[in-house]
Formats: sequence, C-alpha cells, structure tokens
Amino acid sequence: TLTWQSLERTGGIVEGKSPVYTMKRVKDGPRKTAANAGEVAEQLKGYGPFIGNWRYEGPFLHDISDEGEKGTKCVVDFSWRRILDKQAVMMDWTVKFEEGATLSGKNLNGWKAAEEKIMGGGMNSMGGMGISSSVIDGKTITTTGENVDDSGAKSSIKIVMKKKDKDTLTWQAVERTGGDVEGPTPVYEFKRVKRAASKKAAK
Repeated sequence: TLTWQSLERTGGIVEGKSPVYTMKRVKDGPRKTAANAGEVAEQLKGYGPFIGNWRYEGPFLHDISDEGEKGTKCVVDFSWRRILDKQAVMMDWTVKFEEGATLSGKNLNGWKAAEEKIMGGGMNSMGGMGISSSVIDGKTITTTGENVDDSGAKSSIKIVMKKKDKDTLTWQAVERTGGDVEGPTPVYEFKRVKRAASKKAAK
C-alpha cells in the first residue's frame, strides 16, 4: 500500500492540493499492447525510419575516458520504440566491451508544445543524466544535449544519425565539449537487427 498526493499545483487549470489517493500493489499479469493502439504524434513521425533494433560490432573507434579505450572490441546495441500510446519515443542502448565493462542507458523523447520542439531526457549506468533537443530533417536526426556526470561535471554533445538505406544507419558525435574527451568521434555504421520469426509464424 502507498499513498499519493500533489501538495502544490500552480499555473494550471486547477491549483492547490489534491486529495490523498491510496494505492494497492497489483501483481504482474500478461502485458497489454497499448503502445500499438494510438496514432503516432504528428511531430514524431520522422522517427519512423529509425524505429527498430540496431547493432555495431567491431573495434571501439574513440576514447571515452576510463570506460572504454579506442580499439577495444565491442558490441553496441540500441533500439527505438514508440511508447505512451505512441506519444513518445524511447531509446535503449548498451555498449559491451570485450573482457570489460558494459554501459547502458535510456532516453525518452517527446514533443514540447510550449517550445515547439522535440525534447528528451536520459540517464545512464555511469550515473550521468542529460536533457536534449532534436531536429528531424528527412532521414537525419540531429540531437544537441547538455549532460551532467556522476561527479557533477557538465558537458555538451551534438549527435547526427543518418539513414543510409533501409537496414543501415550511421551515428557520429560531431561535437563534444566539457568532458574528459572532446572533439568529434569517427562515424559508426549500424545494421538493423531483424527479429527472429516466431514459432507460430514458422508453422
């Protein structure tokens, strides 16, 4: 059992405190597919070509402080999927170094109507977090972010992702400032990871 209450509400249609709601734990059951039910937000339709699972396998092409050294073999996976009744897009990513660390993170992106732009927020397994804005131009996504690491140090980054064809995209940090390692990264090429056919479909 837990309780929930909004203690302060200002500037909206309704202000002041809300009543206290008492909530009970619900045991997990079969998951519904609500994420597939709504219409895609108009401003987020440009993510369409990027939705899915993507992978890079090979040498790490740049240094990222203590976590990874240039030349280390790695597998980088990330996926884009629509959530919240298709009103937001989530990206999950992992970097697995051979005989080393595994890094991971999540980013959530949606339309901020007040500023008329796509805004995002994310956190990673190293204790960092950041906010970002993205611009989609055809099959190119340009994301500019401001980050804070686990020590409180600030940095900024500008990332460009481009679709080359249906099953290939490129990723590059074209600007990095304020972190342990600055400057652009090389271009990484990712391939789409296709889902295995289900047993039912195979039959």
